[in-house]
Amino acid sequence: MNKVKVWLLKRKGKRGVTYAIQWVDAGTGKRFTRAVGPDRAYARQKQAEKRKELLKGLHTEITMISYDKFVTEHLEQVASSLSRGAYLEHEHALRLFKQVCHPQNLTVINFSMLEKFRNARVQDGVRPSTVNKSLITMQAILERAVKRGYLVRNPFRGNRKALFVPEPEPTPRILEPGDFDKILAACPNNYWRGICFAAYHGGLRRGEITALRWSDVNLNEGTRRICNTPDHKTKNRRVRFVPMTQQLISAVRILQLGMFRADHVFLNAWGRRIKTNFDLNFRKIVRRAGLIDEQDKPRFSAHDLRRSCATEMLRRGVHPKVVQKMLGHANIQTTMSHYVGVSDKDLRDAVKCFEKIG
Repeated sequence: MNKVKVWLLKRKGKRGVTYAIQWVDAGTGKRFTRAVGPDRAYARQKQAEKRKELLKGLHTEITMISYDKFVTEHLEQVASSLSRGAYLEHEHALRLFKQVCHPQNLTVINFSMLEKFRNARVQDGVRPSTVNKSLITMQAILERAVKRGYLVRNPFRGNRKALFVPEPEPTPRILEPGDFDKILAACPNNYWRGICFAAYHGGLRRGEITALRWSDVNLNEGTRRICNTPDHKTKNRRVRFVPMTQQLISAVRILQLGMFRADHVFLNAWGRRIKTNFDLNFRKIVRRAGLIDEQDKPRFSAHDLRRSCATEMLRRGVHPKVVQKMLGHANIQTTMSHYVGVSDKDLRDAVKCFEKIG
């Protein structure tokens, strides 16, 4: 029989005797105390009710499943609903968790095990942001396990702050117009010039760029439709229309003239859809453009073009909600926290407003 204890505490004060009940949360090990007033009979009643509530939680019917069987089932369930990148993240996190913690079934996963997983990742020299990304993924996975009846309670509940690793404030990597001109000049062909325009002028994600089809592009109206396809799922599963700048329209028209009867707009040197080495090839372009840091590494990633797009629009007075919709973010906090950079020049321009005051 499960041992569930709820203590009845008697307290004496200036206003007389009062009672409180105290118990320990089985999931987190935390001790909780609740005042119930001066009536002893009422306090006894609340003590019994709390004990019954805790017992009910412990005896909730759940379906026992081994960890390995759950992993197989979970990956099959999410294969059609997650983007390829998110699917691989789920697969990677589940595999790492098994290597570190060796859980036999889901019911043994608790705060201590998650803490062990977190510490092992940190000791391996993994960046805090990457560690937290794995924890976020495990939290989502275990939440699905609760909904499927394999867990009574997600062990992350109430423990998120204690588990996540503090992240240093990232240094913004925002392109200035001159930097973008250098990148364009270093592009090896028209396809890469079109890709750079799509990211910098349209804020498209890498997957959205490589999955873009000619059927989604309307050059006469100057719009692109970003949608779900059998081989690509948008991050928030929503279809959106993104306007095209004249420079991007011109770049895509050049590609239309030399297309290889392909479905996709942006192809590699062999006329096939770009699937691999996207980031590697972009870093080569940045290096060729001479945009390297003190450690001789490329200063920008392909995703920095998208981030720079958001920053540039806000600098020019575009409303944040418009920028959010343009980038396809479900939450405006994502736009403002992770896609807007503040450069030294922005800070210098900000204090110039005082010169006008006098």
